[in-house]
Amino acid sequence: MINTFFTIANAVGFGKPTPQYLPNNLFDNQNTTDNLTTLSQLKKGETGVVHHFTNDEMASKLLTMGILPGKMLQLVRRVPFGGGLYIKVECHTIAVREAEAQNIIVELTH
Repeated sequence: MINTFFTIANAVGFGKPTPQYLPNNLFDNQNTTDNLTTLSQLKKGETGVVHHFTNDEMASKLLTMGILPGKMLQLVRRVPFGGGLYIKVECHTIAVREAEAQNIIVELTH
């Protein structure tokens, strides 16, 4: 029973992120995509696709919240005075802190 839980927990992203959640070209120095930015730099209403995370510890938390590389997200609104951001990932609205948003690299969509 316990082994089943850990297998399921690992499959949905609990714990450290595994390479299966990272894009294939993450460590490729040839990757010079001009439209990569952090989530914290998006403007209200802008959309992007999660590309990767810059902090492994925060990545673990964000993965468990459902913010996965390849997922489309939209900035819904900002909390005044730098308190955080509300983002929409698929059909869920999630609040993230500014520090967390700075660790999410997104590829802008048009």
